[in-house]
Amino acid sequence: MRKEPDFADLLAEPPVADRMSKLADRLKALATMKETKERRTEIDLALAQNRWGLRILAIRVLGAWGGPRNKAWLREKADQPMLRHPWRYPKRTPGRWEAIETQAAQRAIAPHVTREDAAWLLNRHLADWANGGTLLPMLGALAPHLPRERIEAAYQDPAQRESLLWLCFHVRNLSDRLYWMRRLATLHEPPPLAGRLLLHAEADALKSPSPDARKPA
Repeated sequence: MRKEPDFADLLAEPPVADRMSKLADRLKALATMKETKERRTEIDLALAQNRWGLRILAIRVLGAWGGPRNKAWLREKADQPMLRHPWRYPKRTPGRWEAIETQAAQRAIAPHVTREDAAWLLNRHLADWANGGTLLPMLGALAPHLPRERIEAAYQDPAQRESLLWLCFHVRNLSDRLYWMRRLATLHEPPPLAGRLLLHAEADALKSPSPDARKPA
């Protein structure tokens, strides 16, 4: 029986018109297969290519496979800072693709985060909230485990108050959400839009009251 060509075989083919399509199809197929040493070697080869699209597909394969080793790789990639959101870069520039890779890793790691990742996710958001929208669903899923002392530290740090404000606004199941928003809105120099976002949050709370409207004991 003829062996199905792997990524290395396809890469070695002459650069004909459909070679990139074959390489992409191979990576998509790997995502549906069980990880083996040989298949992981294919992914490592794909990650070493200078074609951004192939690397992003390889990142998605690691997310599909999961496991401690792949999760650690994805977390390191997802933790890379983005100077700006991918779509704020000019098209076909290295900075744009690097940011897209970071976002791809953030999406790929999402099914694998646990409460042990809560502090890392919170720190990542507070350090780069404007480019961290991909993290918000994970922060919502882990809201009960976000360390309160880290949230207090962000409140005390003027450089992180805007990040905290947007965390409170978007993560609606955050413990004591309205309490934090009110504290931010009543500062001598509140973060931009703090008062307006608080009004929206309070209106939502009136529609469906929740314990987080109370000041914590």
